[in-house]
Amino acid sequence: MLSVAHQLRRMRQATRANPGVIATMQAHRLQNLVRCAYDHVRYYRQLFDEAGIDPSTIRKVSDLSRIPISRKSDLQAAGAEVISSQAFSPQHCVIEKTSGSSGAPFEIRFDRHFVAVRNAMFLRAMGAAGYRLGQRMMLISGTQPRQRRWPTPWLYVPFDDSPAAMLEKLNRFRPQVLYGWVTPLRQLAEHVREHNLPGAHQPRAVVTTAEPLDGPTHALLGEALGAEVFEIFGLTEMGAMAWECSRHDGLHLAQDVVIAERVEGRLVLTNLLLRAMPLLRYDCGDLVEQFPPMEMCACGCTFAKLPRVEGRQVDCVRLADGRVLSPYSLTLAMEKVTALQRYQVIQSALGRLEVHYVPQPGSSDAEPEIRAALAALLGEQASIEVIKRSTLDPPPGRKFRVVECRCRS
Repeated sequence: MLSVAHQLRRMRQATRANPGVIATMQAHRLQNLVRCAYDHVRYYRQLFDEAGIDPSTIRKVSDLSRIPISRKSDLQAAGAEVISSQAFSPQHCVIEKTSGSSGAPFEIRFDRHFVAVRNAMFLRAMGAAGYRLGQRMMLISGTQPRQRRWPTPWLYVPFDDSPAAMLEKLNRFRPQVLYGWVTPLRQLAEHVREHNLPGAHQPRAVVTTAEPLDGPTHALLGEALGAEVFEIFGLTEMGAMAWECSRHDGLHLAQDVVIAERVEGRLVLTNLLLRAMPLLRYDCGDLVEQFPPMEMCACGCTFAKLPRVEGRQVDCVRLADGRVLSPYSLTLAMEKVTALQRYQVIQSALGRLEVHYVPQPGSSDAEPEIRAALAALLGEQASIEVIKRSTLDPPPGRKFRVVECRCRS
C-alpha cells in the first residue's frame, strides 16, 4: 500500500511537469529499459543482434524506430525467452492473461514494482473522474482480486449479474463512483430507464473501460444513472494508460509509463517500467488515428493525448476488389444514420456484411439509411444484410466489438 501511495504521488506530479521534463524522464527510463532487456531477456538480445543494434545507441524516443516491432504472436512463439533472467521468481511475480479479444489470450508476467505502478495508474485515472481514496466504489468487472490490495471500501460485482441484481447492490452500497465494462453498465442503465426507477442511487461518476464507448451509450449512462461519464483506455499489458478528465476533450496518455507510436495506422506501445517481461515496441493489435497536436489541457495536465482508437487490426474489413477498410471508416459511415440506438457490423465472408442494429425508441425503419451509408463507402459489389434486433449485448464474458470480422479467407 505504501508503495502504491508513493507511486501515485509521483505520477500526479508528473502530469503537471513541463514537456521537456517528461521527455528527459522518458529518455532515462528508455535507456534503462533497453539495457535491462538486452542484458536479461534472450528474445530482445537476439532481436537487437540480428538487427545490428547497439543498445547504448537507443537514447531517446526518436531512436525507438530503429528497433523492430514485436507482435503478440512473436512473443507467444518465444515462450520463456521473453521473461527476464533477473531475480523475478514466480513467488515475486503476478501472472495474468489478456482478455483474448483478438482470439489469442496472452500471458503476462508482472514484477512487484510494476504491480504497484499499475495500481497507481488506475488510481490516477480514477482521480481524474473525481474519485478519492476512502470513497465507496462499485466495480463491475470480470474478476475479483485474490486479495485486497489496500484497505478501501470497494464492492466487486460480477459482469454477468442480472441488471436487477446490480441495481440492488448499487442501492445498498451507494457508491460515489461506479466503474465497469460498457456492456453491463449499459444493461444496468437500460434496466433503470425501462422500469422508470427514479429512486435508484445516482453515483457522482460513472467510469467505463474494456469496450468502446459510443455516443448513444454515453448519453444513456449519464441520463439513466444521473452521473458524469468518463472513459479509461487500458490494457492488461500496460495498465490504465489513458484517461478522460473533467474537460472531456480526449484521453490523456500516461507518458511517464508508456510510449505510444502510430506505425502504419497501428498502435505500438513501449512499457517503460515493466522489467519481469519487457515490452518494447509492442504491436497491441489496435488501430488509431493520427496523434493530435500537443497542447496543455485546461485541467492542467501536460501529457499528450491518445488518438481515437479505431478498432482492432483483426477486424479490418476485406473487400473482393482487394481493398482493406479500417473499422473506423465503417463507424464514420454509420454515424450518419440517426435512427440507431446501437449497431454492430459483422463480416461473415469476403464481400458479405451483416449489420445488426437496435433502433431508437419510436424511430422508423433504419434499413434504407444503413444501406445508403454503407453503399457510399463499399460500392455496389458488397452484399449487405440488415437485421433488426432487440438487443446487441454479447454473451457473458465477451467484450462488445462494433466491427467484427469473422471472415478467415
